[in-house]
Amino acid sequence: MLTDVADVFMALMQHNRANLSQWLEIAIKALPTQNSGGSITATPKQLVDFHSSLTRAEGNKAAMHALRDFARLFR
Repeated sequence: MLTDVADVFMALMQHNRANLSQWLEIAIKALPTQNSGGSITATPKQLVDFHSSLTRAEGNKAAMHALRDFARLFR
């Protein structure tokens, strides 16, 4: 499943990387950084690192790794 999501992100980046980066930043800022119990799920640095690694990805494999690492933050 992450492979398919990575494919979509790579296609969007090929079309317009700047717009994707801007959209992704807005979407990330809207995410909760704490779960319902009050525990921190992702630090601001982790979110910035995800944004950087995904928007700098040059291939599907790099994008997939960024997505996988990001998903682990919210488990």
